[in-house]
Amino acid sequence: MDLPTFVIELLKATLWPLTALTIAVIYRPQLSDLLLRVRKGKVGPAEFEFEQRVAELQAHAALALEPSTTVDDRATAAIAAAGGTREAVLAAWREIESAAIELGQRRLELEPVLGRSPLLVLRKAAYERIIPRDALVLFTDLRALRNRVAGDAAFTPAEDATRDFLSLVADLASTLETATQGDGK
Repeated sequence: MDLPTFVIELLKATLWPLTALTIAVIYRPQLSDLLLRVRKGKVGPAEFEFEQRVAELQAHAALALEPSTTVDDRATAAIAAAGGTREAVLAAWREIESAAIELGQRRLELEPVLGRSPLLVLRKAAYERIIPRDALVLFTDLRALRNRVAGDAAFTPAEDATRDFLSLVADLASTLETATQGDGK
């Protein structure tokens, strides 16, 4: 291979990587901002959609729900008792479903089949203004996160995000229990 052909082949092989590197250096601040706004991603087995969504829900739930007395120590104990973060999310979800079904049995006149669906119970409770509409929205958002955990056996949420999830579930359960007792909004 002669020198001009070698230089042309070398340029062909390095042109795209050099261009990408140049763009990354020029737009570094913008790329950094973009990465902070990414909602879903995977780096090896670590996924950060769950963590970011839980943080967003916490910010919105503070306005809609009655805060519970749950503290980080109780959440940590629940994670340990369940055997891990994934199991703690699934166990907490069963408590929410039970609270919703109890609300349906005590406060709503639903047919037995409908009374066994937490989503239908909460839809009716929100429609009848027994619970705040935001509680129904939170329930559906938390359910989506729980489904993500339940649907992927390899996915294990981070402990901090799981504590926050458990706190949201406790707040929602407190709201449902209050509504069940007849003091709902």
